[in-house]
Amino acid sequence: MTTLNKDVIILIGPIRSGKSTIANLLSERLNLPRYGMDKLRFEYYKESDYNEVEAEKINNNNGFLALCEYRKPYDIYAVKRVLKDCEKGIIDFGGGLSVYEDEKHLQQITTLLKPYRVVLLLPSENKEESLEILSVRMKEQEYQDYFSKKAIEDRKELNHLFINHPSNQLLAKYTFYTKNKTPEETCNEIINYFNS
Repeated sequence: MTTLNKDVIILIGPIRSGKSTIANLLSERLNLPRYGMDKLRFEYYKESDYNEVEAEKINNNNGFLALCEYRKPYDIYAVKRVLKDCEKGIIDFGGGLSVYEDEKHLQQITTLLKPYRVVLLLPSENKEESLEILSVRMKEQEYQDYFSKKAIEDRKELNHLFINHPSNQLLAKYTFYTKNKTPEETCNEIINYFNS
């Protein structure tokens, strides 16, 4: 039986599930550093043979979903690196860092995360309701200003995969539902759960 690392909390979930927001709150409340993988993973990519030119070519020729697939081995590398760097802290994954369709990749990430407190954030127990809530969150102005319509549609398609693929449920040791709760309430719920 694996002993859980109680010094690290890893947040996973689909795009716009609140991982970054909750990670910030947990970081502040628990006085722990935050490792935001949406940006940090690109720093780790630079240590590998990740090819930005090739990635851009894949994105332009085959689309964002193909780019996400190209990044999977590098995502695993980034997860290995952040786990090495983070002795204590809150790690929030990007939506795709916890979903792997390739069985070999899924096994690698499962092994890496086994000793950690992995928290899945979802809006609702109901998959369709979760997709609808996440879709509404993507219509928020700051998200609209940051991403093109095509990019938002790609992310909605990805969320369908992220919600329906078994990876997140397989990796998560705890699931918290955020519907009708403020981020602060969800943060408190997580802290209270781990303190009980």
